[in-house]
Amino acid sequence: MTTYQILQNVNWNSLPIDDYRQSFFIKIYCEKLNLTNPFFIQARLGTIFSCIEEIKLYINSLDYSKNSAYIQNGIEELIELIDDDKVFLKLIKDNWTFFKEKLQVIIKEGIGKQKINLINILNILISYKLNYEENLYEEMSFSIFGECDLKEKDRVLTAIEENTSRYISYLLDSGFSHLYLFNRKEYFTRSSNYGGRSFKVQFDSIFYKLSKSRQEFKVYFLISNISGFEQFKEYFVDNNINILENIENKVSKSYYDKLKKQI
Repeated sequence: MTTYQILQNVNWNSLPIDDYRQSFFIKIYCEKLNLTNPFFIQARLGTIFSCIEEIKLYINSLDYSKNSAYIQNGIEELIELIDDDKVFLKLIKDNWTFFKEKLQVIIKEGIGKQKINLINILNILISYKLNYEENLYEEMSFSIFGECDLKEKDRVLTAIEENTSRYISYLLDSGFSHLYLFNRKEYFTRSSNYGGRSFKVQFDSIFYKLSKSRQEFKVYFLISNISGFEQFKEYFVDNNINILENIENKVSKSYYDKLKKQI
């Protein structure tokens, strides 16, 4: 089903919309999340942070030297993504010039002795992630609700499309499914879902819940009797996977006893 078909039954006059920016946001939101659209219309899945994680995955492989071409291509893509992202550039400020030059040297000379430098740069760049989400949301919100010259329609609509696409991509990269986010459109397109709230209040409420609904969990796996396990220990440590010799103090005694019986 096309985005047009999805939105053709929306009663736009019944929605608490102040100007064309909010209706355009709804259309862009649906379009970028509609999987029946061609991939080049959908919000792209790649983000600065997914690119960094992919590079780190290749670096931390058991034989990263074989992946040097993938690493260099990943660095080139990362540079392009950051150069094109106004929100991230505002966060990193003048530091990007320094990091960009270092990354370009690594591309030119190869990974080799630069592995530690590259990892340090990637860790610094990914440390901006939490602030990036907040700043990206504010930028998207301002492009939809902030004061501007509404006569400059092309500039206004371009900003909304770019910011919305980046924010959706960020949410997808954070683990939200296309379908889950796509179904949120009902809160924007049905007047009965507003409950008397303004579009701005509804907008903030929906995305606040999305940003605050993520939780972190610690997961434990019981591993035993694996031949050659020792040679993989370094790989696990490099990927922030801790190996515990004893988990008795991590789980209840009754559950620990059950686990022991299964070994």
